[in-house]
Amino acid sequence: MGPNGQICSGNGYCDCGACVCNSGEQEYFGTFCHDCATCPGMCNDLRDCVECFITYQKDTTRNCSTCSSLTIWPIEKIEVKEKEKQCSFEDEMKCRFTFKYAFDQDNQLLVWTKMVKECPEPVDVIAIVSGVSGGVVATGLFLLMLWKLLTVIHDRREWAKFEKERLMAKWNQGQNPLYKEVETTYQNPAYGGTTRSFENME
Repeated sequence: MGPNGQICSGNGYCDCGACVCNSGEQEYFGTFCHDCATCPGMCNDLRDCVECFITYQKDTTRNCSTCSSLTIWPIEKIEVKEKEKQCSFEDEMKCRFTFKYAFDQDNQLLVWTKMVKECPEPVDVIAIVSGVSGGVVATGLFLLMLWKLLTVIHDRREWAKFEKERLMAKWNQGQNPLYKEVETTYQNPAYGGTTRSFENME
């Protein structure tokens, strides 16, 4: 009786207690003729057993008892051949494990799996924090140097302006431009005598 409750899953017939699968356009295989090249397959059914086998392979206290009837063969590389199916899943730690399965001539299930999970690189928190902190410090130093540079440029411009204004000042030392002489000289062009000076009585 197949998983769907039908004899040989409806894809074959029973001969002396064993299923003989149909081999027409769609060839079925498996103990109960429940698998084919385009069928969803047994990946989900085998997932827990394969993961248990990989995780606890060296732990004698965990024998994965629910999978005692299943033989799993460890291999280094998954190469899918004809009538073999590849399965791949992620565990809770986002590590991926891959396996394949097939049926032999006696419709016995065979499973092969890679013993090493492919896990993403762990996040280096220290490197990230150090990078962010370094970036903040570098930005602060850059802004400080920029402020210092602008301050120096501004001071030099102010000093140059002051020097220019100082050099352009032409007042004679000791002379007050608001002071007027107390004596004024007048000349009469019609008079041929000497020039007289009159005190300014104002």
